Amino acid sequence: MSYAHPVLQDVQISLRAGEVRVLAGENGAGKSTLSKIICGLVTPKAGQMLLNGAAYAPATRQQAEAQGVRMVMQELNLINTLSIAENLCLRHIPQRFGFIERKKMHVIAQEMMQKVGLGNLDPGTLVGQLGVGQRQMIEIAGNISADYKILILDEPTAMLTDREVDLLFVQIERMKQAGVGILYISHSLDETRRIAD
Repeated sequence: MSYAHPVLQDVQISLRAGEVRVLAGENGAGKSTLSKIICGLVTPKAGQMLLNGAAYAPATRQQAEAQGVRMVMQELNLINTLSIAENLCLRHIPQRFGFIERKKMHVIAQEMMQKVGLGNLDPGTLVGQLGVGQRQMIEIAGNISADYKILILDEPTAMLTDREVDLLFVQIERMKQAGVGILYISHSLDETRRIAD
């Protein structure tokens, strides 16, 4: 008979508005599990969380997002058979009289893409035609454009070029100034030194 070992035990973490807190550690240390608990993707067996001093226990990702907590995961959440614009606007597709406003959707997507240095791409391009780094940046663009209090980035630079990493860090600085608390998961000590508060 085998017994399950706890993934997380005696964990305490705090995150303030406008702060970047880095989680670093070996594979299997529980970094992604902790993030998934915060984002409502995994239900903890014990413990408690507070958000702005109030009890916080999201049962789903949607509940977490409704309270302003979002996550960009290592496993991309994009649909390869849809365009960049459709992926970026999937939650709030602009419509008028029941018809999709494609021009408006492309304008919205272009603004989001511009923030992460992808303004040269056609928003009508299918996501499946993009490289892995570009898809990661599209995923990030979709999350940094929303209104939230906490953003969790799980190994966001694993597939990015140096230029894309620089663009991401510019956006992280912008989010800090806007009061967003960022939980940043990374294996890179160089990134940790560069970005962590």
